[in-house]
Amino acid sequence: MKNIVFLVSANKTVIFKEVAKKLENDGYSSYWITPSQKWNKWLLDQGIAQSRILNLPDKVSVSNKGRLSSGEIERISRIENAANVSFSDLYFMDRVLRKKDYHYSFRYMLTCFDEISNFIKDNDVKSVFSEQTWNFEIITSIACNSIGINSYYIDGVKVPDGKDVGRFAFFQGSLLDKLPQSLKADKENFEFAEKFLDKYRSNKQGTSYLKSFFYKPSIKFSWLLKLIKHLNYLLFDRFDLTRRPLMSLARYRLKQVFNYSIITLVKPFNKIDNIKSKKYILIALHKQPDSAVDVAASAFLNQFEAIRALVRKVPLDYDIVIKDHSHALGLNSLSDYRFLLKNPRVILANPRTDTFELIESAQLVYSLGGTVSLEAAIMGKRSLTAVEKFFSSVTMRKFVNPYQVTTNELIKILNEEPPTDEKLVEYIATVHANSYTGMVLDPTSNAMYGSNENINNIYLGFKKFLSKGIG
Repeated sequence: MKNIVFLVSANKTVIFKEVAKKLENDGYSSYWITPSQKWNKWLLDQGIAQSRILNLPDKVSVSNKGRLSSGEIERISRIENAANVSFSDLYFMDRVLRKKDYHYSFRYMLTCFDEISNFIKDNDVKSVFSEQTWNFEIITSIACNSIGINSYYIDGVKVPDGKDVGRFAFFQGSLLDKLPQSLKADKENFEFAEKFLDKYRSNKQGTSYLKSFFYKPSIKFSWLLKLIKHLNYLLFDRFDLTRRPLMSLARYRLKQVFNYSIITLVKPFNKIDNIKSKKYILIALHKQPDSAVDVAASAFLNQFEAIRALVRKVPLDYDIVIKDHSHALGLNSLSDYRFLLKNPRVILANPRTDTFELIESAQLVYSLGGTVSLEAAIMGKRSLTAVEKFFSSVTMRKFVNPYQVTTNELIKILNEEPPTDEKLVEYIATVHANSYTGMVLDPTSNAMYGSNENINNIYLGFKKFLSKGIG
């Protein structure tokens, strides 16, 4: 039997568990690392032995908030030097950890590194599969690298996406900056890419997760049930550092409702007809908190400051259209938007505006690292990101730092031709060759993700990937 590890990833754990069960028949024995008592109990209820589960709350519960000792600081420094990482950077990447005591958080990271390293070595694990959002997940990848085993970030390739064509890949690292390219695209892949490009431009449909839910922020009766649930977590699962503390969550939700109410009243957004008549650059904001910024683009945690820096460099003969994420309604305040509107050339698009309508009329599309930049490229438009992404081969540059780019560089980019269809087809074909059918997304947000068909597709992807000896 070959031993592999899955990291608990909230509701996606249900999918991983079914995949792990199917892989047992192919000679793979699965182990688990969980950050919470809730998921530890769930795994036990599924018949998984405690000896195959590393329950991190049991390990970190003994951590204290005292100052780091000289020995702890020395050990952290050794890990940082060997892995070329900074614990301070990891601290600020994590939306929960960065709110806690600095010394406690560093001790938590050190404890996780030790426990995860030992668990992997003791069980002779060959490969680890996870997301890369929370600190324990990133620490796991660092531990794997120090031991010399493979750690894979399971995520969708974004485009292609959707039922029957949605695909996922086994990325390495936490930044989603390199597309796995172990296989060369063949004729079948190129035929798929050519057909897909035409169909995509015709349909103009964004990624499926954008459609998985939308709601107007408001106080709901279900909040009472969530309050009871989180009180239970506070009492019995308080060492789960992948869950926002109760008071923080309450402030977050109430602030969202308040912001949404003010924005609905003031209406700072422009109608799309008033936008499309202009010559503009489109800048798409991210929903925050989100790993796409917090982890993959952590240098730009304050995205409003970063975007404002970019806006100052845009040539004077262009307007700047800024569109917030459709799932971020209420997360940003009116003052946040007014901060951007201090530049008279800035126009705010309604977050619910069809992004493709804005892309089609834009001269350039920019995001810190969002899928919108990939979508724009495939639509035949110029696009950029602030950090390198796995799709950077089809953007105008590998990345453009908003604080460092010059107006002359932007003018140069705006005068260059966007990627050719030939280049786009080659990119899509390469993605198709190195990804697998299936959408690894929260099965509670859309029944499609938890269907037997989708889970079986994901299993087949794992099986094919592992059978190549890559994993």
